[in-house]
Amino acid sequence: MKGRTVQSYNETLASGSFWAAMMVVGLHSYNVGNTVFGIEKGIVAALSHGLFTAAVPFFFIVAGYLFYKNVSTYSDMGRKLKSRIRSLLMPYLAWGATYYAVWIVLYHFGLTSVDVNISLLGILKAAAFHQFYYPMWFMFALMAFTVLTAIWLPFIRKCKWVVFTVLLVCVYLALNNGCLSFMVDGKEFVYFRGNFYCYYLLGCIGGLYPELQEKPRQLILKTPIWAWGVLFILAGILEGLVYDEFFLLSNNRIFIPVVAFGYIGLITSLGQRQISIWSPRNVSPMIVYGIHGLTGLVVGLVLSRSGLSVLPCFFLAFISNAILACLAARVIIKYCPPLYFIFSGGR
Repeated sequence: MKGRTVQSYNETLASGSFWAAMMVVGLHSYNVGNTVFGIEKGIVAALSHGLFTAAVPFFFIVAGYLFYKNVSTYSDMGRKLKSRIRSLLMPYLAWGATYYAVWIVLYHFGLTSVDVNISLLGILKAAAFHQFYYPMWFMFALMAFTVLTAIWLPFIRKCKWVVFTVLLVCVYLALNNGCLSFMVDGKEFVYFRGNFYCYYLLGCIGGLYPELQEKPRQLILKTPIWAWGVLFILAGILEGLVYDEFFLLSNNRIFIPVVAFGYIGLITSLGQRQISIWSPRNVSPMIVYGIHGLTGLVVGLVLSRSGLSVLPCFFLAFISNAILACLAARVIIKYCPPLYFIFSGGR
């Protein structure tokens, strides 16, 4: 599989997004195999619930930054909002409907006990509320953040102190897991995730106020690459061990911002120095994100019968699912352009 090296900002972003997508695959490779305590569980915790937690904040920050980058008029914002209907809403509904169909097949062959409502209302609910593919919560949250921020941020953009006050409020919500939800068919559906909104808003501020970017860029450039790597790894290990209760803290997600900024600093630092970051060509992170649930289902069914302990099972699940998801993405891009357009949102 041919790869690319970093030579520009866009390639840095593409490579960083690919490896963040791989982290998402790793996040969802946990809890496969026989659970044991000790060093094996600690290693898996440090990776899946630690280092890999950088992925979601990274994607939210990048999404907010790209939306408000080069936005100077209301028509610019309107144009970007219109484009998000294609790039966010279309794949969100497509993947939701796809997993609904997959669960109908699994239910028909007795491979799942989850009851599937086979009706027009059933498919509408499945697509709208990602009932059969939970990771689509990210896409829904991103759409919600995009619309919500477009309602208030452009009107007070000249009052930076108000914007940063709102950011501080969002940080408070993040620390206190401030979410809003309602019930759909007896299950909780979260429609606002205050614990992640601060990341998206931070990205928006970076795109909206380019004059604020210089000092962070200089800080990243002056800081050695190894320091960003150490920060990313140490914070990730701590976060994983805290989340899996090796150490007890009142907030078990306290280190995620440090993990995320360690990853962003590392990727940005490598890009600024024109140091190669390998990633495969023609592998869309959006397709990997959507399809890894299907490939992971196959891998999980196989490994669940293996009797392996948690550590080898985790690595086998992670590596196998990552390879299968990337190969599937390549096949879709090469042989099914219409499907690629729909499921990637035309990215």
